[in-house]
Amino acid sequence: MNTRRLLTGLFLVLFTVSFANAQPGQGKNRGQIQPRPERGERMAEMLDLSEAQQQQIDKIRLDHLKNMEVTKSELQKLRSEYRLLLVADSYDKNNVKQYIDKQK
Repeated sequence: MNTRRLLTGLFLVLFTVSFANAQPGQGKNRGQIQPRPERGERMAEMLDLSEAQQQQIDKIRLDHLKNMEVTKSELQKLRSEYRLLLVADSYDKNNVKQYIDKQK
């Protein structure tokens, strides 16, 4: 009986710890996409980039992040519409298929 309680307790502790470590938002940036200037600076030093070249890379990186945010929000919108189609009172297979094709 004691062995069973010990194993159950151990299992619960391990289970709780695994969930605590798997939570989003943990760590340095807490789940947000942010440019890392230290990485860009190291790259500029390794490649011996001029200030103008470094500014071009920074602009490209910033444009990419902005573009990804737009793409991410569009994808979230499509997923929301898709979920609404799946839970609608009348299920229309063709509409669901169209939304799936849009996401590709």
